[in-house]
Amino acid sequence: AEVPVRCDGRLIVQALTNIIKNAIEAIKEDAVDTDDPSFAGTIEIEMRVERTGARMEARDNGRGLPSKLRHRLTEPYMSTRAKGTGLGLAIVRKAVEDHDGSFEITDREGGGAVATIFLPTLRGPGDSGHTGDEFAPADGEPALYGY
Repeated sequence: AEVPVRCDGRLIVQALTNIIKNAIEAIKEDAVDTDDPSFAGTIEIEMRVERTGARMEARDNGRGLPSKLRHRLTEPYMSTRAKGTGLGLAIVRKAVEDHDGSFEITDREGGGAVATIFLPTLRGPGDSGHTGDEFAPADGEPALYGY
């Protein structure tokens, strides 16, 4: 099912890319640190249509969230990795919030992490109180709609 959301496609693609890169890095770190030769990293991506928008989840079975400073993971320049810049999740949070959405990172049952992006649905002309004109892009604004 299509779920139209008004968004800057470039920013939302960057946000999703950052989430997937984080999951890959968490799995790589776990693979190096494990003594289990059968360890296989997995990333599951799911999109659910909800009454008011689209929810995208990326679940991994990597290292999981740190016990300390987890509340700061989406702050700029905050990283728990030696080579991390600390910008990836900050960019995700900012991009999603700029689209009136929400972003959260939680523990995955069984180990790993779940990153969730929610973007509100684009309301159409048939909705009460809407003429459709409010969805036309302003001058110079990109007319990008994501699904």
